[in-house]
Amino acid sequence: MFKRLLVTAGPLLVAGAVPAALSLGGASAATMPSVGMPTSALAPVTNLLSSTVASLLPASHPAAAPHIVAPAGHAPVSHATGNGLKLNVLDTCISCTSATAGEGSSMGESHALRLLGNDISAGAASSNGANSGALLAVPANPLLGLALADWMNQAQAMGIDSLAHARSALVDASIANGQVATLAVLEGMSNAAWNGSVSHGDGATNGADLTLLNGGIGVILLHSESSSNGSQMVYVLSLNGSKVLATDQGVGSIPISIPGVIDIDLLQTGADGGLGSAALGTVADLLGNTGPVAGVLSTDSAGSTAVAAPGAPVTTAAVHHAVASASSGSRAAALTTPMTGAAIGMAGFALLFSGISVAMAALGRRPRRQA
Repeated sequence: MFKRLLVTAGPLLVAGAVPAALSLGGASAATMPSVGMPTSALAPVTNLLSSTVASLLPASHPAAAPHIVAPAGHAPVSHATGNGLKLNVLDTCISCTSATAGEGSSMGESHALRLLGNDISAGAASSNGANSGALLAVPANPLLGLALADWMNQAQAMGIDSLAHARSALVDASIANGQVATLAVLEGMSNAAWNGSVSHGDGATNGADLTLLNGGIGVILLHSESSSNGSQMVYVLSLNGSKVLATDQGVGSIPISIPGVIDIDLLQTGADGGLGSAALGTVADLLGNTGPVAGVLSTDSAGSTAVAAPGAPVTTAAVHHAVASASSGSRAAALTTPMTGAAIGMAGFALLFSGISVAMAALGRRPRRQA
């Protein structure tokens, strides 16, 4: 039994323990590449475990943002995602949202808590509709508001124009109806809009979003955002709008690679035409198996302008204003990563969680003794 557990869960536990231990030991991105462990030293581990990981993590190519060819004079369908934590290998997601808008139709979808392919707290709305829910919530009262794994969606279609919005958070709390304080933890948001000649998508995530004194003080920790108009950003901290360690201040992507074992990318941003992406951290190519494994505070966006028939631009502010009635409890700000060591640890702990979950699943399938 122990041997079966080791073979099943060992790869994820080993891969997660490396970055997690380094982060707890105070490792930084600057020191990671200089570890200098030869590939040959890792060969016995990879050769032993890669076949097992292949069964858990089928070989695939990273998912690309949707590309839909539109008729002449029409913009393509817009799309956006904002995910707090996504573990592809376990089909597990926390605070994951998506929004899509096209000609005369739209959809918003939220997975506040999805474990091993099972939605624990989730919902979707297509035009014209709106809904919301939570895994657990305190009854409405003027003193304390608290919701766990909550979500909301809205989708509208007005003639051929459409828009969609989705938001989710692991924790939402407020004191005195938000007049004293509000707090959102692991928050994801997505917006999409389409008006015939222009389409727009934007996503945002926050590790924590705190406001005090009726919004007089605002603190955001770990933020990522991307927009189909080409703007994307990740930052560690924001205090009343003043950002610290932001990618638009010259802080660049930090790749960490252990050949044949794992690839980690921190403070990642990218843009290509009407496609945008940003993430606090991503994990890919586990033990030689090509493809994404996990994402922490990640966003994607897609949209573009039609070749002909120029129209009024669809902006992020316009989308936010259009869905304000349904998203009054959400914040438009987005988050990213704290420090490099902490981000490495987050990726490592995500993989450790994966290994533990696989081990628990293996224990649950323990064969019974025959009489």
